[in-house]
Amino acid sequence: MDEQLNAREQGDIKHNEGAANPGGNGFGSHGEARPAGRIERIKAWVSDHRRESLAIVGLVAVLLVLLGLTLGWFVDANRGSTVGKIKEPAELKVLGPNATAAEQIDLSYNPEYGDTKTGNTVTLKRPFCVQTGGDGFELQLANTTNIKGLTIELYRAENTSALQTPDVSGTAGGKSYSWKATGENLLTSFMPINDAGDGLATEPVPGASDPTFKEYQNVQRNARPLYRFKVFNKGDLNAKTLDNSTGNDTLNFIIKLSWDESAKETDVIYLIARNTSGK
Repeated sequence: MDEQLNAREQGDIKHNEGAANPGGNGFGSHGEARPAGRIERIKAWVSDHRRESLAIVGLVAVLLVLLGLTLGWFVDANRGSTVGKIKEPAELKVLGPNATAAEQIDLSYNPEYGDTKTGNTVTLKRPFCVQTGGDGFELQLANTTNIKGLTIELYRAENTSALQTPDVSGTAGGKSYSWKATGENLLTSFMPINDAGDGLATEPVPGASDPTFKEYQNVQRNARPLYRFKVFNKGDLNAKTLDNSTGNDTLNFIIKLSWDESAKETDVIYLIARNTSGK
């Protein structure tokens, strides 16, 4: 998994202040008589600190010149027809159906959701979407591998017609939805990130930092998430969920899971969306 870590370097700014001198004038001089008035004290301090004063004036002048050049560039750029605005990255969100907020997707077996059971094997389908603001994106799927025989499939979801039987349906955000999985299992075209070739995550080199657990080394191999990803372009979007969008800004998905219910293990599945330059 590509993790984005933000490191902040902090430095201490130390102020060197001169010690108070009982025989001085309060400005750091030594052994001089105190000037009588405020103006005289300022003149005396400037005279004693002429080099510093010139440096300060010089710095202010440089800042003013830089400010003038910067403002001039912006004014000139504003007039130029070839200067374009930099577009901010879209705010990606992994959401429930109808772009409803969902911190997690319930992946427990529940017949009321239309989940099925054959022998000890349970199968469930859950809807979710990635809202992009109209841009392409990268979707990562990661999962631990504790449950033997766990199968994960991912499909593009489309609205069903009146004559079709939906794979998932319900109400979310005050609106109904009725979706059907279409096309092939998208995970077959996902690119593996850390697959060792045996269905388990690659173990880091001894002493190296683990991409998920960092410096913690004693991690059971099945607990290491297996990551893979796929880039979706702007043309793949198939739904409009933002009021200010002029076109599609969301891609609907159905995730399908099957496993042996008799397995007394637990797995975690992660869905992660990242910005890309996809068009």
